Amino acid sequence: MQIDNTFVFIVNILGVIAFAISGSTASISKGLDIVGVIVLSVITSLFGGVIRDMILGVTPPNFFVNPEYFIYIGEAALIGVICFVVAYMNKKNDNLLAKTAKSKILYITDAVGLGVFAVSGVDIAIRAGYSAFPLVCIFAGVITGVGGSMTRDIILGEIPILFKKYIYITPAVLGATVYYLLYNVIPEVVAYILGVIIITGIRIMAIFFKWNLPTIHENPATNLHIGDEDHKQ
Repeated sequence: MQIDNTFVFIVNILGVIAFAISGSTASISKGLDIVGVIVLSVITSLFGGVIRDMILGVTPPNFFVNPEYFIYIGEAALIGVICFVVAYMNKKNDNLLAKTAKSKILYITDAVGLGVFAVSGVDIAIRAGYSAFPLVCIFAGVITGVGGSMTRDIILGEIPILFKKYIYITPAVLGATVYYLLYNVIPEVVAYILGVIIITGIRIMAIFFKWNLPTIHENPATNLHIGDEDHKQ
C-alpha cells in the first residue's frame, strides 16, 4: 500500500497543528505580542521543511512557492491567533498549575510534530531521488523534525530544547531510520505510521518519565537538573 498525496496532506495538517500549538505556547510564555505569536507558530511548524529543502537543493523552498504550503501557513497562523486569544482571556489564571500545564502542552505537541515531520522529511528525500543515500534521507528527516523548534528557541533566546530537555534527537533518528529501512519492505503507509509512533511514543514517555541524557554541571549544588519540572525555561 503506497502513500498517496491525501494521506501525506492529512498527516502534515496534524503535524502543523501540533507544532503551531507548541510554537504559540512557547512564544506566549515569553510575552510576545500577537504578531510574534503568529510568526513563531509558522516558523515552528514549517521552518524545518525550509532547511530540508535548502539541503536537498530545492530552491526556492516549497514554503515560498508550493500552493499546498500556503494552506499550512494559514493553518499555523490561525492556530497562533486562537492560542493567543485563549491565553489573553485567561491571563489572570497564570498560576503555577497553569504554567505546568503549558509546559506539558508544549512538550507533548512538540513530540507529535517531531514524529510527523521527521518521517515526512525522510519520505520527501526518498521521493527526491536520494533513496540510495541513507544518511541524506535520515538527516533530511531529522532536520525537518527539529529545525522549526530549534529556530523558535534561538529566536526566543533559549538553548534549543533538542539539546537540553528530555531526549529529542535520539527518537527522531530512530524513527527516521526505521522508516527508511522498512518503506520498501512493508507497505509504505504502515512503515510511515510506525516511524511516527516510535518517535512520538518515545518522546512522550521521556517527558512523563523524565528521561534525559547525562549532563555535567560545574556546580551541582547550585544548578538545577535539566529534567526538573521547575527548571527555568
